[in-house]
Amino acid sequence: MQEIEVIRATRRFLKEHGLSGTAVLEPLFTDAHPTLLGAADLGPFQRFTLAFDGFAVHPDLVGRLADGESLVAIEAKGSKDFLRGIAQAELYRRGFHIVLLACAGRPPQELLTLARQHSIGVIAVFPRQVEVLELPPAHLPQLRHAERIRRQFAVNVALISPFYFNLPTHYLAMVPVLWVWEQERDDAWAPLRELAPMARAYYQVLPQSDASLGGALRGAAKLGLVELQADRARLTFTGRTVATLLPTASQLAQLHLQLVTGKRGKTLAALNPQVGAVLRLLMSRDPVAQLLITTLQAAGAPLSMRALVLLSAERDRALTPAIFFHPEAVSTITGDDGRILWHKVEARHFRSTTFMQYKSVLKHAGILAPHTLGGSSSKTYDPDQDIWELAA
Repeated sequence: MQEIEVIRATRRFLKEHGLSGTAVLEPLFTDAHPTLLGAADLGPFQRFTLAFDGFAVHPDLVGRLADGESLVAIEAKGSKDFLRGIAQAELYRRGFHIVLLACAGRPPQELLTLARQHSIGVIAVFPRQVEVLELPPAHLPQLRHAERIRRQFAVNVALISPFYFNLPTHYLAMVPVLWVWEQERDDAWAPLRELAPMARAYYQVLPQSDASLGGALRGAAKLGLVELQADRARLTFTGRTVATLLPTASQLAQLHLQLVTGKRGKTLAALNPQVGAVLRLLMSRDPVAQLLITTLQAAGAPLSMRALVLLSAERDRALTPAIFFHPEAVSTITGDDGRILWHKVEARHFRSTTFMQYKSVLKHAGILAPHTLGGSSSKTYDPDQDIWELAA
């Protein structure tokens, strides 16, 4: 059995059964290694980095238990290299609460004993079943490494649900729409089939495509305004709180049209300072926005995208590749120590949802100065022409 089959079976087992009766929450990340990226069923992909002096390690699977706090790392091996797998897994204990080795078949007893001595769990993957042979109790990892892993997890959760639209009016408009729904129907939950015509009636600029309502609701959920399930949505406590501060859906539609047809560089914060202030507060909680803001604050001056990444990497070399580059590129453009290999970086490697959607939302919130993008698409993107600057 190959390593990729072990990873696939382990993912399926954890999603269905959890660990010792405790659910493993979504998302469950698979390492963005070139040998795994071709298997779409293993996604979402993201590289987690535990950086040491001169080298870094990357678990094959990373997830968290239902308590929302306990982080799990798994090293997978096929039918060989079990001893090396235990050695790698032992390093993960520096940053994770529970660490396991997943392997093809049952390891020899002496290796099971060694894993137990190092508090490493063992998952045996057989052709027709998966069995947890050893499951150590959760432990307290080293604070420095654990905090970095926690931040990586928060950032990666934020990144797998990117902003769909460049203009945040679509996201904010979901609040007054759901507020009206709740008042009229006396029910917080709105089925999406029934919500769609209401949303377009009150917020007339919402695109007609089937994906547009979902994109608007996911963006609202990303801002903490909406709780979204498979076929229904409702306002969160934060959503209900800001509902009294936001304009009506129709008024937000007018603001949207002014932004689309108005002078280049015009922002939502400039047109309606109160809406901009609400959006700033919401974005200040986003872990990606937090890193961008603190890096620009440290710079104290405008930076090109390339200079921004350089400074960010000096401050946090584990978070930086996740935020600025596509997951598929990270293993190619980073070295064994986790540092960026700039001679391998190409414009196509930069994450478009960062330099387009995130930048646009931050500009309209009044957090970033309204500089233009470094290109209208990934194909034409020039990181040296993409200027980032905090608004005055």
